[in-house]
Amino acid sequence: MTNYIVSLLCAIVACVYAEYTTPKQYESCVTPAKTPGHCIPFRDCSELIRVFKTHPSSLTDAYLGNAHCGLQGVEEKVCCSLEGNDFDLVFAPDTKTNDDTTWLLPEKDFCGKPADYSHGESLDELYEFPWTALLKFEKHAISVFHCAGSLISDRYVLTTARCLKPRYLPIDGELVGVRLGEYNLNKEIDCAGTPRYRTCSEKAIDVPVVETIAHEDYNPMNNFNDIALLRLEKDVGFTDFVKPICLPIYPDVVNTSFSWSYLTVSGWETSNRSIKRKANFLFLAVHITTL
Repeated sequence: MTNYIVSLLCAIVACVYAEYTTPKQYESCVTPAKTPGHCIPFRDCSELIRVFKTHPSSLTDAYLGNAHCGLQGVEEKVCCSLEGNDFDLVFAPDTKTNDDTTWLLPEKDFCGKPADYSHGESLDELYEFPWTALLKFEKHAISVFHCAGSLISDRYVLTTARCLKPRYLPIDGELVGVRLGEYNLNKEIDCAGTPRYRTCSEKAIDVPVVETIAHEDYNPMNNFNDIALLRLEKDVGFTDFVKPICLPIYPDVVNTSFSWSYLTVSGWETSNRSIKRKANFLFLAVHITTL
């Protein structure tokens, strides 16, 4: 009898040991980046826990929604990559395209840098946003300015797709050009500063637009993919008052979260649907929040 009890206890211990030492068999799955993974509880996926702690929710929520693969009781299960870098593969910039045109953009040393100035706010404003462009619409020799964009190279202006055919124009005109180097619409030459430190800008330039390129998936019903390019008729020469802005193509910018930061928007305000435009250039700091 004693031998039987000892044998039974050994069998129980062996079963318990086997349960805790045998690797769990998880269901195979495919991650959002199309790599192999295991469908496991979220708390067991160290990669996604790291991602959740270090990235903005606007990215993690979208990724986790696509990585969902079931439930374990009430706990969510996710497809956890076997390679450990799935999130980075999904959101990393595509550098493998054969159509890489980043060489067309100016180097960091030549973009996003206003001229040096140090003699008061009113003088500063003439130099502060040299990439801002006004869009010009025309019909029967009557022209109006409506919408704005940013110069990104010597040949292209970045704007919104909705600005290619904006609503509430006072004339049913076509987009014909952009104005660069503008500050006050009521003055041909803009000047600012004190009598001792006074400076004047160069005359604004109007450049014809020869091609408009809206995002192929732009939806005017919800304004998703609301972005477009304007190709100019000729190369633009850069000055202290006309310079391109830098696009966020560099790793130090791409990998930076701007949530809860303050960024600056600029342009010429319209007061109502009659498009009575304020002549002076305006800018405003806006708070970036994560949805």
